[in-house]
Amino acid sequence: MPTTTAQPPVRAGVYLRISRDPDDTRRGVTRQRKDCLEAGADLNWPVVEVFDENNVSATDGRVRSEYQRAQDWIRSQKINAIIFWEFDRYSRDPMEAEDLLRFARSHGLRAASTSGGEMDLLSPKGRADTIKAGADARKETEQMAKRIRSAFDQKALKGEPHGFVPFGYRRVRDIDDRGKVLSSHDELHEPQAVLIREAARRLLTGESLRSVTAWFKETGEPTPRGGPWSAVQVCQLLLRERNNVDAQGAAHTVRGHNNAKSPNGSRGSGC
Repeated sequence: MPTTTAQPPVRAGVYLRISRDPDDTRRGVTRQRKDCLEAGADLNWPVVEVFDENNVSATDGRVRSEYQRAQDWIRSQKINAIIFWEFDRYSRDPMEAEDLLRFARSHGLRAASTSGGEMDLLSPKGRADTIKAGADARKETEQMAKRIRSAFDQKALKGEPHGFVPFGYRRVRDIDDRGKVLSSHDELHEPQAVLIREAARRLLTGESLRSVTAWFKETGEPTPRGGPWSAVQVCQLLLRERNNVDAQGAAHTVRGHNNAKSPNGSRGSGC
């Protein structure tokens, strides 16, 4: 009578990744975690570890520490399955897709996404589909980067701003009768400009950067991204070239004061 080799018990890891979350709201990875844990329960794959990569790009060349840790857990056979929200959350690189297939052959790794269930990592068609998923994810990234660069170039040619509105300014859009944006420009936002001037005055009269930062927080005015102020952000704000003239010279004075040494040899502003 033929015998079959039973598969070992599944020990799954969940890999989470969001490319941009500068204010660390964690809404994206929280949603992914919930969906991945539900997928693990549906597959009857007990989850033994979560690899959480928030505000980390898969394509900017920097090391993804949690991705590397997941790889180490696979090599050491602490996990033998991986669950991710979608394949492009796990990887946007055909070479990393190849790594996934190699782990399937050498370590019996299994993989699943929340939308497609368990992936076929062993059959010729399944392997081809996995490589294609990695290639498609990379293509999407490159096309997106090309579209963004093109849009930025067009705005630059028109003299229009792009990206986040800097603190101290507000964006004004010219809109036609149909609601279409014809052009836009940034203009000084006086309530915030007042805060920049006052912060510069405090720093120049000897108040510490830590104290100025605490005062900024007390005003209740958030950063352009909606988070609380840090000393580094306050310093960058006061030294920003754009604020040198538009904030009536206050930031320009901070820049000069910062570059000048005091009699004891220290920098003037603490920035």
